[in-house]
Amino acid sequence: TSPPTGSIEINNGASSTTSTSVTITPSATDANGVNQMRLRNEKEDWSNWEEVTTKTWSLTSSLGLKTVFVQFKDSSGLISSEFYATINLTVPEPTPSPIPSEMGNVIIYVRDENNDPVFGVIVTAITMPTGQSSLEGTTDLDGLVTFNNIIVGSYFFRASKGIYGSDNVQVTIVSQQTASINMTLIRDLVKPTVFVTLSPENSGNPQKIFSITAEDDVQGSGISTVALYIDESLVKTWTTAGTHIYDEGVYSKGKHTYYVEVIDNAGNIARNPVSGYLEFTVEEGYHDEQFEFWKLLGIVLVLVGGAVLVILSMKIKK
Repeated sequence: TSPPTGSIEINNGASSTTSTSVTITPSATDANGVNQMRLRNEKEDWSNWEEVTTKTWSLTSSLGLKTVFVQFKDSSGLISSEFYATINLTVPEPTPSPIPSEMGNVIIYVRDENNDPVFGVIVTAITMPTGQSSLEGTTDLDGLVTFNNIIVGSYFFRASKGIYGSDNVQVTIVSQQTASINMTLIRDLVKPTVFVTLSPENSGNPQKIFSITAEDDVQGSGISTVALYIDESLVKTWTTAGTHIYDEGVYSKGKHTYYVEVIDNAGNIARNPVSGYLEFTVEEGYHDEQFEFWKLLGIVLVLVGGAVLVILSMKIKK
């Protein structure tokens, strides 16, 4: 009439682990013998009943204190109370490489809003000390990316993956030391910003220079596409944030329309103007003046050429 009693150990009673895969060691007693057990993680369902034996068990992936529960069943079918054990799941510290003088390392941990590690996140340094080459890396299965032997000074890093982005996180690299920072991905729901200027704006000159500045929000997922449309046609695209110049067009007389569209990696779209078009006009006077100039120049060239031919002809006859 009495249910079994017992206990379990995780990794032989260790206080912490860096792996979600652990070893469960059960121990149970009962007057009629114990022949089955079942396990569960906190807030999860029970596993199937199975033989009472040491086994490998998977913890949930989020970092922190983990609790594993067990129940035992005796040969009479009586089920015990729940017994449990705990262990702390931590992130493994990568082995830092040797650091030259005036250089340092940084380890970056990227988690989602549930504090779970995220694989395949692109981490980019958006500001860095003078002389440091660009830095970009991708997180591993533990949500880690490491930059070794980088110039000492202040850095700002941003993380992005698909529709997710992060705050800009600042870290100061100290000579021959390894710094570490945490970054959290959040869903990007904010449109980028885009500004466009035209030069010369109010001139009949058929040649125009477009200056386009596109930036994502602070927690953005990153710019995917910057597109310039002129007279309803796509004339140029870029795939990075910042200021872009387009000066490859010469336009006919009359009115022309243009707009810029920017899309971030989360699919948020910004447009300048928000609707409709911006306009510029190439005036007829500019073309007429240009035409008259070239026509006059052509006449002069013809007259000069004719005079040269007459002189050559007279010399030949002479």
